[in-house]
Amino acid sequence: MTVLFWLRKNQMNKKGECPIWCTISIEQSKSEFSCKMTIDPIHWDQRNQRARGRLADYINTQIEQILAKVFDIKVIAQAQGKSVTPQLIKNEYQGKVVTKPTFLQMYAKCLERKTHINPISKKHYERRMKNIEVFLKLHKKELILPEEFTPDLLEELEHHLKSEHKVKSQEYLFRYLDSVREVLRFCHKKDIPVNRQTMEYEIKKGKTKTPVYLNQQQILALANFKSPAKHLMQTKDLALFQRYTGFAYIDLTTFDYENDTVEENGKRWIKKIRTKSGEVSLLPLFDEARTILEKYDYKLPVISNQKYNAYLGTIGEIIGLPFKLTSHILRKTAGALWLQEGIPYALVSTMLGHSSITTTQKHYVRVDLSALKAHFG
Repeated sequence: MTVLFWLRKNQMNKKGECPIWCTISIEQSKSEFSCKMTIDPIHWDQRNQRARGRLADYINTQIEQILAKVFDIKVIAQAQGKSVTPQLIKNEYQGKVVTKPTFLQMYAKCLERKTHINPISKKHYERRMKNIEVFLKLHKKELILPEEFTPDLLEELEHHLKSEHKVKSQEYLFRYLDSVREVLRFCHKKDIPVNRQTMEYEIKKGKTKTPVYLNQQQILALANFKSPAKHLMQTKDLALFQRYTGFAYIDLTTFDYENDTVEENGKRWIKKIRTKSGEVSLLPLFDEARTILEKYDYKLPVISNQKYNAYLGTIGEIIGLPFKLTSHILRKTAGALWLQEGIPYALVSTMLGHSSITTTQKHYVRVDLSALKAHFG
């Protein structure tokens, strides 16, 4: 922290005296206030930030007292575990009673600013906020301030998620706990006191999982699957459609043949905006996918996400998959098999509707329909 005393010369009074001001700086943040004293500029030594000549003793004594009080406020705030900001020191020095926002109020404000994220991601943030709110109410701390959210409370939240919500995934825990840190970082930027130890609390993200996807033999087993149950056969067709389009579940259920495909030189292309990323997925309407569309008169059956994944799990067990088959695995399968077939990374990324794809070999570059046409003919 640095404290600077200086003259505000643009507020010179009729006597030719300028008010003395104090500026407090911490990192990139600043706050300033009037010292309630004036002095003739010729009696001010800016290099030493002190008065000289007439009345020097009185003014310099007042400056020393201000300086001592400012540093006392800083030391006390640090001892209380608060995030020390110039605004906090200014408010304490001036004796201002500031109505502080609660942690949950700041979480809501932080969420309001996430206008760039898609609706699905926003629902995840809202669900995490609701569960954190339930946790705080259980501990009678729903009015807790950001500066009172301690590392110990963060550990209690982790235990609550594991015991009450039966959370076992470290990745899932990381997202919850990091949401708390994100809110605290947001508060810090707004000069709202936070517990710095909590804001800097290290959270284990968990090990990166090995991608799971179907190989060609497993795809063949899926294609050959037969059942007298109509819902399982519809599920199989939707699964194969995902394999040949790379659609996520939400894109599968919102696919509209008339609006989401275009024709170029006699060839049909899928051109659909992905719900999650907002990116456009561009890919040929492969014959296998067209055959499925024709079967349903170009209107795919709609199955709820929960039932769809349950039916996929049943099919996976019947055909002998060593893992539980899900909609997400089928999306990954499309990308993985396209890469194995020699389709360039950039094209696969465009086909899947990814905003980026990073590998050890190259970074994604957005391509257009002409590049896809050149590859697929």
